[in-house]
Amino acid sequence: MILTKRQILKSIKVGEISLTPIDNRKIAKDGYFLSVGSSLKELDLNPERYEGVKKVRIGKTGYKMKPEAFYLLETKEKIGSTKYQPQFKVDPFVSQSGLIICAGSGECELNCKKNWLITLSAHYPIKIYPDLRIGKVVFRKAS
Repeated sequence: MILTKRQILKSIKVGEISLTPIDNRKIAKDGYFLSVGSSLKELDLNPERYEGVKKVRIGKTGYKMKPEAFYLLETKEKIGSTKYQPQFKVDPFVSQSGLIICAGSGECELNCKKNWLITLSAHYPIKIYPDLRIGKVVFRKAS
């Protein structure tokens, strides 16, 4: 069962869900919207230009992602729970805009508080910005 907005707010208040920074406008009816952090790691997939992993700051003017690269992106928000299983869901905007999120971005363990690490690539050059909504985390009762 996925928690509702009311259940999420109650769980934050009693300490069962940890979420920082929290913005009440980002609480959805069934989860919390996550946004792009201020940096990412880029791995160029072209073997002729390979320079290793490059850390990149995402400024106010954004950062243009290239189709020939693979990216690791941390969310702005740090999330955790002692009782519920956080699960990442891709925002429809992400798929429609040409960004591809890899399947490994899915779940977080109980009692783990962290920024979500998202692996992604782009179909074509596309700009991303800090605070851009990238997906949503829902909370399920742990089994």
